[in-house]
Amino acid sequence: SNYFIIAGADGRGAIVTRYGNSSSADVWPLGGEGEQPPWMRVQTNVDHWVSADTGAYATQRRQRVVDSLVAVGASAVSSESLLQIYLIDQAKVGAENRTVPEDTGVILRPSTIATLILDPRNEESELDPRYWRIWKSTPRILPPNASTLEVPRETGSVIAV
Repeated sequence: SNYFIIAGADGRGAIVTRYGNSSSADVWPLGGEGEQPPWMRVQTNVDHWVSADTGAYATQRRQRVVDSLVAVGASAVSSESLLQIYLIDQAKVGAENRTVPEDTGVILRPSTIATLILDPRNEESELDPRYWRIWKSTPRILPPNASTLEVPRETGSVIAV
């Protein structure tokens, strides 16, 4: 499937839409009902209607992003906080026995080749390279650590993990 995230420059709207691999089109707008707060949409490698409780592939990763964004709060989300959440490379406590190593609650995946945080309010000439990562080698994923916080805590607009 192909996922397209479309965000309004005025900050009032965004949708995630999916199409491909003989699947039907799916449009998932902000403000809709579901397991996620109405101000966010988090998409990973699993359909958004598949609950994290099922243990399906990529649901733990998605739920950790949702929990992290809730901890930051809608009014404090920034490019910096989004990047800090995305760069979580420590497996979640309790994920030691997961059989799919890519779904241990780690947000950054070993297969990642590039990461870009873009703000639709900015002009193309204002793209900020501080929020880009091009990986020269495979990112290292760390095992769970009991001293690691489950959810990042807010420190201004920056996430501390």
